[in-house]
Amino acid sequence: MAIAAAGDADGIERFMESCERFAATDGGTEASVMADVGLPLARAVLAHRRGAYDAVVDRLMPLRSRFRSIGGSHAQRDLFDQLLIDAARRGRRVDVATELLAERTSRRPRNIWAWREYVNVLGAVGAPAVIEAGRRLDQLRSA
Repeated sequence: MAIAAAGDADGIERFMESCERFAATDGGTEASVMADVGLPLARAVLAHRRGAYDAVVDRLMPLRSRFRSIGGSHAQRDLFDQLLIDAARRGRRVDVATELLAERTSRRPRNIWAWREYVNVLGAVGAPAVIEAGRRLDQLRSA
């Protein structure tokens, strides 16, 4: 994510080549995780930076249940959930964004970021549920 955000084209190319070489080895579990999850995640990050939001959603939706396999902390893995939600919202995939945010706010009812995004998505489509979501966001902000 950092290399993509910095716009370091050479660094991105070297990183992706290294990941692809590693994934192509028969080095066991780690190489398999890189091939099946790591590379698609890296490609989704690059697609997001290019504004190819549909590609991000298409790549990440099937992988959601496998994010845990890459290791790292909950917060580190959560960045991929946030990236997916952001791509769905920006790509005008309102049905996907709404589903993901409903799931997230149910699972993490005190998550201000999720409620703010939920209000934005619901408001964009004029959904009546935006009123209740806005109330919940206001409650969290004032707590």
